Amino acid sequence: MTNAAIDTIVLVGTQRSGTTWIMQVLKQETSFNVFGEVFREIRSPEFKGDPALKPDLFYLEYKDKYNDSSSINYVKKVLAEDQKITVFKVMYDQVRRNTGLLKLLASPNVLVINVERKNIFEMALSKCIAYKTGIYHAEKELTYDGFHLKYRTIYSRLWKESIKKRIFPSLIRLFSKNYSYFVYEDLVKDFSILEAEIKGYLNIQSLTLDSSSTKWKKTSKTNKYSAILNFDDITTRLKSSIFKGYVK
Repeated sequence: MTNAAIDTIVLVGTQRSGTTWIMQVLKQETSFNVFGEVFREIRSPEFKGDPALKPDLFYLEYKDKYNDSSSINYVKKVLAEDQKITVFKVMYDQVRRNTGLLKLLASPNVLVINVERKNIFEMALSKCIAYKTGIYHAEKELTYDGFHLKYRTIYSRLWKESIKKRIFPSLIRLFSKNYSYFVYEDLVKDFSILEAEIKGYLNIQSLTLDSSSTKWKKTSKTNKYSAILNFDDITTRLKSSIFKGYVK
């Protein structure tokens, strides 16, 4: 499992599945140069993510500036730093829109860490709340004013997430030379399993990581659920659907 040639770690997953939290934990290690979604589409000059994870140039900015569409060149010329491991994340939708990323993930010097959330209902709900409120991350515990969510929106999102779950891990595993798969809920309980995997691949003895100490906080399930005025109706209807296994 060890490979001293690995100099890049790519976290792959989908939005609202805990990837920002993981990146914030990895940011604590001084030998890592950690970024967020460097291949994100830039629709406005406003950056809503963690400023500490923002690159000097996003991929699209680099592509326009240097007329170079190579994702591998972008990582080498913009993100890489001598004597450090480059770490960033790629979302499933970004792979779908830019299949050239598969070539990057297939590089022998890249360790791909694929993280998924077991309960796609929690993820679908989190996405819908974020879209509804405009709040994606917070530095403190959040409470929301009451609002309604359309059942059809939740149901549609569940279908999309279930399809991604079936397609992308298998596709990425097929291309990647160095691949590891983790479940978000498992990492919340014990982050050391991911830490051990990274140490094994990089052939190092220790990392400085504290999964309980991150800048942005997670909103409790109680606050999320109480804010959705028709939450009981949504869950009742889902219990009669093919997604009943995800609803408690």
